[in-house]
Amino acid sequence: MKLNGHAIEARIYAEDSAAGFMPTAGLLEHLSFPNNARVDSGVVQGDSVTVFYDSMISKIIAHGSDRTEAINRLDSALNNTHIGGLCNNVSFVRKCLTHPEFIAGNVYTDFIADHEKELLGDVAKPSIEVALQLKLRLKEFDYFRLNYSPVKKMKLDNECIDVRIEKGNRYTFEFDGKTVEATVTNVKYEDNVVHFDVELDKKRWRSKAVQLKDSVAVYGIEHREWSAPREKFYDDEAVSDASFEARSPMPGVVEKVLVKAGDKVSSGQPLVVMNAMKTEYVIRAPFDSVVKNVHCEVGRNVTKNAVLVKFEENEE
Repeated sequence: MKLNGHAIEARIYAEDSAAGFMPTAGLLEHLSFPNNARVDSGVVQGDSVTVFYDSMISKIIAHGSDRTEAINRLDSALNNTHIGGLCNNVSFVRKCLTHPEFIAGNVYTDFIADHEKELLGDVAKPSIEVALQLKLRLKEFDYFRLNYSPVKKMKLDNECIDVRIEKGNRYTFEFDGKTVEATVTNVKYEDNVVHFDVELDKKRWRSKAVQLKDSVAVYGIEHREWSAPREKFYDDEAVSDASFEARSPMPGVVEKVLVKAGDKVSSGQPLVVMNAMKTEYVIRAPFDSVVKNVHCEVGRNVTKNAVLVKFEENEE
């Protein structure tokens, strides 16, 4: 057998890397793979990842003349792997792939644990660059020009951002104490997808934003989904208080219901046991309280974020 260069495979899963690699399930609202690598996948856009089978979405394989070239090609391929609609590990795999110790070949059993801060750090706050991409998602700026005042607010993951349209294709964003101007060119719309070039701080890049059912997936500077209102622009928005509820962290089947209405519960006490993707999850009380209602029963399928238990609001 003759060796020919080096190849690396990345396994892409529907999982929440920041939440202990918890498997996720749901609809693949958007799915596009790179054309510069081998892709093995059994799903297409519009398919669902269910709780009954393995949550793998695809295997992406890159080949190079040596390990360094293979790493670079795989990172490029992952940068062009766009998944919208459910959590996935693309960003995490890219962080592993480009970590200095991985590049140096210092990979061992505790690699992730030893470099957890760099690989699984705090979730980034929305950036002005991301806000720019989101507000271009459905020609909203055209609507803004014709119908609204020069300055409006948008909300992105509960962060408020002031948006101002300047001349032509220039936009100004005020966010987190910063003011940034950006230029947008070469805008191309394809159904619920918008492609465009962004120039910011004398740097230019090609970007892509996809309008999903309840969020917007952004591919360019940052690969992730951001929660944003589907409405155009707004001044104020009421936010409901769901703090007196225990919800399902993912789709699954209810195995056990351990409380009933009227029960006093302590913080951390098990309430409901769920099973998803052959893994058991225990839903616990977030604080001391009294159960008001139970909204699930054994054997029932529940969706992600479904209300399982409600608590009395006047209890401490």
